Amino acid sequence: YENNYFPPPWPYQYPHKARHMIISTATEYRRAMDYLSTREDVDTNRIRMLGLSMGGLITFELTSLDPRIKSAIAGLTPIWKEPEFQPVMPYTFASSVQCNSFLMFVGNKDRVYTMKDAHQLYDLIPITQKDFIEYETGHQPPYEYETRRMPIDLIIGDGGIRNRLERLEPIEDIAESWQAELHKFSEISRTFHLYK
Repeated sequence: YENNYFPPPWPYQYPHKARHMIISTATEYRRAMDYLSTREDVDTNRIRMLGLSMGGLITFELTSLDPRIKSAIAGLTPIWKEPEFQPVMPYTFASSVQCNSFLMFVGNKDRVYTMKDAHQLYDLIPITQKDFIEYETGHQPPYEYETRRMPIDLIIGDGGIRNRLERLEPIEDIAESWQAELHKFSEISRTFHLYK
């Protein structure tokens, strides 16, 4: 962890409170989907889910229980083996995942699971359209671990734009250069929008 920060050990100090919090949060997420289902401007056939850490636990739970979730990403999902955590652990739900596609990413230096446990969990997911990505990291999202490109290149999506900015080219010329590609992307991405 950075800056000498270590997260509080409360899941182990108060496992029943932790379990209750995870279950309550999952319940609230389902209520949110219930609400979205009442809105005419929401296409409920396009609900996706992304969960990191505790959110990864909930992602496994909800994709096994709620068919409204069509695709999911679970990252850095804890795998605790103590019996008091069993009702909320991802291996309890993994074999029942029913979404169309599932991405699981892990950090190979994470202390909340072993790589062996992570691979075993992934193998329990019964769907065919799934993927497993291993990052060289601990229990942090992988964005910061891109070492080949500069952060601005990741945000903008192209090192060429940064180079043009560094050469002090007019912003209008740079912006004009990506308009055709942006329009094409807008047309393609419209099929994936949640809102109509």
